[in-house]
Amino acid sequence: MYMRILGALLLSAAALTHADSTPRTSTQLKIGDSSGGDRGLAAELARGYLQSRGGSDIQVIRRGSQMRVSGRIDGTSLRFAISSPRRETALIRLADGGLDLALTSGRAAADQRQRLAGSGGLLEEVAGLQALVLAVHPDNPVGAIDESSLRQLLRTGNGNWRDFGGEDAPIALTASDQLAEPLLQALAPAVTDRRDEASLELILQQNPLALALLPLQQADNYSKLAVTTGSTSLQPLPALIASEDYPLSRRLYLYARDGRQNPLLDEFVEFVLSDAGQALVDANNLVSLKPRPLDITPRGDMPAPYRKLASEGQRISIAFRFDNGGSELDVRAQQDISRLAAFLGQAENRGRKIALVGFSDRQRRDAMALTISRFRTVIVNRHLRGVDIAAEHTLALGASAPLTRDENTSEQRNARVEVWLL
Repeated sequence: MYMRILGALLLSAAALTHADSTPRTSTQLKIGDSSGGDRGLAAELARGYLQSRGGSDIQVIRRGSQMRVSGRIDGTSLRFAISSPRRETALIRLADGGLDLALTSGRAAADQRQRLAGSGGLLEEVAGLQALVLAVHPDNPVGAIDESSLRQLLRTGNGNWRDFGGEDAPIALTASDQLAEPLLQALAPAVTDRRDEASLELILQQNPLALALLPLQQADNYSKLAVTTGSTSLQPLPALIASEDYPLSRRLYLYARDGRQNPLLDEFVEFVLSDAGQALVDANNLVSLKPRPLDITPRGDMPAPYRKLASEGQRISIAFRFDNGGSELDVRAQQDISRLAAFLGQAENRGRKIALVGFSDRQRRDAMALTISRFRTVIVNRHLRGVDIAAEHTLALGASAPLTRDENTSEQRNARVEVWLL
């Protein structure tokens, strides 16, 4: 009898020891990554999150288009189950509860956002930016291409270098296989020839008629074309992509249902928007949202007050934009308020004053455009006062200095409030 009791006690002790050696709880986050990156941005962010929290036993397992990132934090087992659906599929699964989070190239349509909001509220954040860079043969005499002609070329696939100051010969379009498919479909649907990095290097060395579309980080060693709008020439620089001045760029969005019950979700989204998360965005052929200085050259066609500001001040890559061209800050701009506060709180920027420069859509009448651009600086200033920042100067320039003349994007891109350091 005593032996039976002793055996039972030993079994109980063994069971307790085993229970203590296993995680107390298990938390899973289901992510649909439709950003299109070949390296799996969501997986890189998940691994970065676990590392930032001091995670142990971190593993990344890929099975086809499915990825699993797992690890332990303080005795809790965390797992990120990552799939790669198309954007529309990801948003449907998110609304139906099949996903906790969706990472998408480009913003969800209004009806998709409404459906998500109707299923318990909507979380929408901008995680970073994708961009296309135009690379050419080093002997190509063309240095820039105007935006409207470029968009026509990328929609149809047909163009001649003669139209841009080059020789009379057709443009040979190709693209890197490292570019995200959703980005290419949105900005260059006619470009179907995809090449690996070694093939593109040969093409750009040997074919003077080639025009290759590359991700930013792959374009360092090549001759690159600027994109012009009017008298403004925009180079594919990280700061101009981050400010969304450069036209061949697209936002990456995070979506979640706001009525969520997963405690891991808020912490992960917060990490993605943090400095550490944004560093991983930069490391994955993308451009982060961190504020950067821009070099703006004063030009004779600038309005005199703006030319003076360009001579004496320093613009940074934060440009506040408005939801559907209205009076409410869009989702990126809402986060940019705190980013600007953090930027001005850095040791090298403490005590710096700022100026706000407001612009409106070029399609409006001059008097109305001027009033709207002034009103937008007032809106931004009101938000900045909430984080103890007050602009030293404000300038309203109406519809001058448009970033684009494309009717499909002019309202969103031209209506902005720039930030300048004084």
